[in-house]
Amino acid sequence: MERHKKMEEENIQTPEEGTEQEELTPEKETSEEATGSEVIEPEPEKKPSEPVVDYKIKFGKSTAENQILNERIKKLESRLGLITSDETPTDTEMKEKYPYWDEMMDLEKKLAINQAILERRVNKTSLSILEMAEEKRWNEEFDRFLEKAEILNQFPGLKGKEKDFRKYAKKPTHKGMDLEVIAKAFLYNPEKEPPKEKVPSKPVLEKGSGGGGQPPKTGMSPEEIKLLRVQDPKLYNLYVKQGKIKLEE
Repeated sequence: MERHKKMEEENIQTPEEGTEQEELTPEKETSEEATGSEVIEPEPEKKPSEPVVDYKIKFGKSTAENQILNERIKKLESRLGLITSDETPTDTEMKEKYPYWDEMMDLEKKLAINQAILERRVNKTSLSILEMAEEKRWNEEFDRFLEKAEILNQFPGLKGKEKDFRKYAKKPTHKGMDLEVIAKAFLYNPEKEPPKEKVPSKPVLEKGSGGGGQPPKTGMSPEEIKLLRVQDPKLYNLYVKQGKIKLEE
């Protein structure tokens, strides 16, 4: 009896296999019918992974760039040779040329400085070439002048003094002057200059002699005396006092 009762309790407590599925299946079907599709949970967004910095490659590239810069610097320095202090640009000059000067690497700065020195030398060389061309042109013009002077016998005093005359003509103060003017100045000798003719001075009126002698006459005609009285009364009165002019009564 007790065994039968125990079996009944076990039958009540333990459901038969398949019972739970049969009860849940309608609910599941109802849920699926209500939604119309299976519920899919959204996947979380994947954050882009940060690139891994390969410092070995990074520093390897930096080293390679530095090697290239060093090689360029060496080539420039071999071309420049000895660099004087007046050729080296100041930091102010480099900052004007490169606004980002303070952010540049030391090797980049060194290369930029050497390039600036090279540019200065090129400009200086160009100026020297122009000066050489100008001097060549002047020498040719000078030689033509001497040939012409010799043919025309224009400046015989230059013969035998061509070297001194060339040196004289090349003075900075004579630059751009006509060679004829320079030749005249070179040959000028005040001792050999002909004496200048004296310009006759105006006749000085003779002073009257003392004593009872007659005063010298002016030799002026009556018309000239009248004109003198009008134009220069002072001189007229002086002549009257000296007795050189006799007043008409």
